[in-house]
Amino acid sequence: MKTNRIIPIEKIEDGMILADPILNQFSQILIPAGTVLSDFHKKILVRWNISFVNIYSNEDDVDIEIDDDIILEATNYILNKLLWTPSNEFENDMVFVASKHIAKKIKLSSENQEN
Repeated sequence: MKTNRIIPIEKIEDGMILADPILNQFSQILIPAGTVLSDFHKKILVRWNISFVNIYSNEDDVDIEIDDDIILEATNYILNKLLWTPSNEFENDMVFVASKHIAKKIKLSSENQEN
């Protein structure tokens, strides 16, 4: 079963497939989802100062355990950036999924800085 996994740029290997598009600060797509990554893409991402990517994985990865305070921080970040308050269950779920995604990036970034 295909799953997604967030990895630091330095762990990109040739043949990995990008699960989410890479966007610039104007929300323009720089690299589309589904792109088969290579060393060329890795070098470009480093130049764009992008630290993590979301890739497809066939591995049964152990889910990263994330503290509730990090998820709350990510949720507040999303809501402040969007200047929006969810008004139904679907929107709450959408914010939760996005928050977990950002929380994983925060956790991986802090672990990467410790190493």
